[in-house]
Amino acid sequence: MTEQSLHEQLKDIYSEDKYPVEAAVDDYIIDVLRNDTLIEVQTGSFSAIKEKLHNLLY
Repeated sequence: MTEQSLHEQLKDIYSEDKYPVEAAVDDYIIDVLRNDTLIEVQTGSFSAIKEKLHNLLY
């Protein structure tokens, strides 16, 4: 299983086939948008999305 396929599988699980995937929020694309909950799947280092997390959380 590659990281990309793991990433896609996790997005499918969290979206439950009813929540938007790859949703635009502010200037970012969020993996899954479940009502007012943002789900960002990260299978590697968080340093890759550090700025994104900071801007969305604060």
